[in-house]
Amino acid sequence: MRFKLVFLIFLMGAFVPVFAQQSCEVIRKTELLIQRQHIQPVSYNVAIYHEIVDLYIGTIDSEGLIFSLSDSLVLHQKVTKAISLCEVFRFTKDHIVKKMKTHDSLVKALDLAYLKNVSLNETFVLPCYNTTVRQADDKLLLAYDKKYYKYIFIEKNHLLKEAAVTLEPQKVLNSIIQKRTAYLNGFMVDEKALLNAYLKAVASRNDPHSVFLDANEKQQWVTHLSKEELSFGFEIEITENEMYKVKEMVPGGAAWNSKQIEVGDFIEQIELESGKKYLVGIDSDHEFYEAFLSKENKTLTFYLSKPDGTKVKTRLTKGKVEVFDNVINGYIFQKGKQKLGYIDLPSFYSAEPPYGGNGCSSDLAREILQLKKDSIDGLIIDLRGNGGGYMHEALGIAGLFIDEGILALKQEKGDKPRYLKDPNRGTVYDGKLIILVNSYSASASELLAGTLQQYNRAIIVGNKTFGKATMQVFLPIDSAAERKNLNDYYVNVTMGKFYMVNKKSHQAYGIQPDIMLPSTHDYMKIESELGSLYYLKPDSVVKSVELNIPPKIELTKIKQLSEERVKSGNWVTKFKAIADSMNYYYCNAKPMLLNQSAIFTWEDARDKYLKAQEQSKPVEFTPYSIVNSSLYNRFLKDHEMYTKPNELKKADLKKDVRLYETLNILSDYIRQP
Repeated sequence: MRFKLVFLIFLMGAFVPVFAQQSCEVIRKTELLIQRQHIQPVSYNVAIYHEIVDLYIGTIDSEGLIFSLSDSLVLHQKVTKAISLCEVFRFTKDHIVKKMKTHDSLVKALDLAYLKNVSLNETFVLPCYNTTVRQADDKLLLAYDKKYYKYIFIEKNHLLKEAAVTLEPQKVLNSIIQKRTAYLNGFMVDEKALLNAYLKAVASRNDPHSVFLDANEKQQWVTHLSKEELSFGFEIEITENEMYKVKEMVPGGAAWNSKQIEVGDFIEQIELESGKKYLVGIDSDHEFYEAFLSKENKTLTFYLSKPDGTKVKTRLTKGKVEVFDNVINGYIFQKGKQKLGYIDLPSFYSAEPPYGGNGCSSDLAREILQLKKDSIDGLIIDLRGNGGGYMHEALGIAGLFIDEGILALKQEKGDKPRYLKDPNRGTVYDGKLIILVNSYSASASELLAGTLQQYNRAIIVGNKTFGKATMQVFLPIDSAAERKNLNDYYVNVTMGKFYMVNKKSHQAYGIQPDIMLPSTHDYMKIESELGSLYYLKPDSVVKSVELNIPPKIELTKIKQLSEERVKSGNWVTKFKAIADSMNYYYCNAKPMLLNQSAIFTWEDARDKYLKAQEQSKPVEFTPYSIVNSSLYNRFLKDHEMYTKPNELKKADLKKDVRLYETLNILSDYIRQP
């Protein structure tokens, strides 16, 4: 027995430095990849190490529960002597793990009597997820954390009450403790988790869009930009850490075909083919999602609870389904004798292996041709919320509306600026065109909108766009291991910039619409490139560009009519009021009494307000009649499963005030001589 114990201690002592060497090797390869491929890599030095430490802490502790400002100072002192990225990781790792162990002890010691205690004097500022405020020292951090978990305890009880679920207070507390400690243990016992978080900070210090990912994260990212995926056929909504709810069903998917799962069902447990089970509300969210999304787990058994309390157990096998968000359908709005075409383009997906199929440019061309057969008088392409995707698809779509020529320019590291030309001569549609954008239209969306604007080919309507004019490519940190399918790590590295045909970049500042439409976003703090840390600065290129630009669209009268409608509808006042209320309910800086009565009253008021906003129109209008394209109507006859989602989509479109005004703008554009 003594021999075995000594041998075990020897193995443990040998394992740590070996794994530390492996971590340093991953760090070194990541650094070399970024330095070699990034369009504008930072030069790592002590000043940059300090900035990486702040990003590292933020990655691990986004809520400000683990590290105080004094901890931050300690970590910064440790890296002053570092001479490499590996040393920064080594010097900070022990202190980070120590703080996680301290917080783990605090969580495990949470007292039910304190959490249930009603105090008339204890106050708390509700969490605001747009910002993280760190406490000055450990004493203040301890006091804050206790209040935070009391709030979470009350919040969970409120959500359980809403879902008509009854749990003993001790079980609610146990779920809080176990899920939080599972998160902390992931870092305390697994250096790989710490390394992953650290290298995310290293990559993002170069620019906000350079991202370090493991193999599973990379696969999920690529799937998001594919038209098809292997899936169980439903999406999950987390109402709170306690409950996972079926949010949406994919017609024709495994869940749909089982006839046992419905929207609104709660998932209580999943079981792998190996027999291992994950209990929702108790086991780690991360482990649950890994099991649910992993490409290795093709079959799972789901234990569900219906809203009426009925229990269901069903075994599902992943199948190939369309990514529902990336399905392109054309609609026709009728205004008098005018037929106004509308297509929502949610992302720039591509025909990537292993799924195949068409990319979005081919799908969009097909829909436009069908709408032309239906005799539309004008067309709206909706890019709101479209965060980008594959750049070649955006160029392909621009070419549908421009006969031939240069569409944009791009520059990669070490290269001169190069032309990006129309891949196909001729056009699919040469009629009246509007591109609808908002603050979340980014990257490839901005390339498309900006190109059509520069060519005077479309009217751009909406809000100023996000401001991302950079291009990223997934690269393995170890290309030799990648060829053997052994690479576990990637960097989505910023390899280039793109420019409009006027040779200027919209980087950080976005595309300015020709006709602005007021929005609640105008009065709320929203994410943008300009507000990101370490964004790349805009610039221009020197390049001779010969263009055949059509005459400018005469916008004076069209813009005037829109402004009059917006003014008469009192849009600005109404949207500002909505934004003020949203800011109040999501980021209220006023201290609140920390007891169940006060929190429940607050939550109920917020829920009623949000439901009222969902059901009401901020600006009164009479929606136009809306019908499917002839092609989609024929499709629905053979695929009745899509009928309900189609009707829900049309119902949402009828509530869309910005779309309504854009239709008015298109109508005026059509009538203009």
